[in-house]
Amino acid sequence: MQPTKGIRRNRFPRAIYISLLLIIGVYGSFFLFDRLDKWQQEQISRWPTVEGRVVSAEIEEKGDYDDPYEVVNVRFSYTVEEVTYTSGQDMNTAQKVNYPEGTSVTVHYSPSKPKISFVDARRYVGWDWILGLLCYPLIAAIIGFIYLWGWWVRGK
Repeated sequence: MQPTKGIRRNRFPRAIYISLLLIIGVYGSFFLFDRLDKWQQEQISRWPTVEGRVVSAEIEEKGDYDDPYEVVNVRFSYTVEEVTYTSGQDMNTAQKVNYPEGTSVTVHYSPSKPKISFVDARRYVGWDWILGLLCYPLIAAIIGFIYLWGWWVRGK
């Protein structure tokens, strides 16, 4: 018997599987990081609290040259077991009105390392995370399209 020539495997399902796997992987990683962030917020909210004072709330520019963004660095001081600590936390610029200098705030501090502290356990979700949520599936779709295009050209 002679080997048959011209029999081609169907590459179309493989391209769909690869694209779906990429999309599921990307969304799965976002879900995983979201769950981890919520777990951290829950743990921080269970830490002991003390009263503190806002020392300053200044707008800072962060990011790189091509993609700068502004945050408010809220610096606050608090006392745990007669030791005074000063710490800071970056927040959304809209939250600056909530933390004027001299304002009394509730500070959550780590029981094992009191110098680690937060005024607000919630984190600000920046546009980069949301854009990432939209861009990764687009990249996966482009890769899938390239694979399908190659299949289409070679297959005909």
